[in-house]
Amino acid sequence: MKRNHHKILEYIHNHDEADIRELSKIMLRKHNDHRDFYGLTALLKEGYIEFTGPNCKEALTQAFTFQCYSQGFGQQTYKTVTVFGKDYEDAHFFIGPKGISYFHQRSEIRKGWFIAAALSVAASIISGITVAYITESTSKKTTTTQSSFISDKTDHPQVASSPYGMK
Repeated sequence: MKRNHHKILEYIHNHDEADIRELSKIMLRKHNDHRDFYGLTALLKEGYIEFTGPNCKEALTQAFTFQCYSQGFGQQTYKTVTVFGKDYEDAHFFIGPKGISYFHQRSEIRKGWFIAAALSVAASIISGITVAYITESTSKKTTTTQSSFISDKTDHPQVASSPYGMK
């Protein structure tokens, strides 16, 4: 999903509903015609959002309808679609079933990431502590062994002999 489509969906989700004119003001409008509403139409047709105004079967006609609404109040005509002033009273978007599922899945994925990160940090800390303990224990044993080896040599001095016999 594109970032600007996600923002529209998130806006509707956070506000529970949004007027068509509100959305047309916050939308990124590159063309200033019906093409700007293709993403909104796709969200509607896929069930991410619902629209209380007139729903057209064809996506292109729906984009024309949204363009009519964005032009202002009163009777508006754009290409083959005409919207009358009374239609504005009930022209709102609200979150659809797929939209709710989309945000729920994102929330669950985010929780999973946090749990995985927390477990990774905990495993790193535990392994670091374990390695430090093992290293410390090993170095104490090595030091003790070396000390006893040195003391064994000093307790029983050997007479150094020359390879040529006696001194």
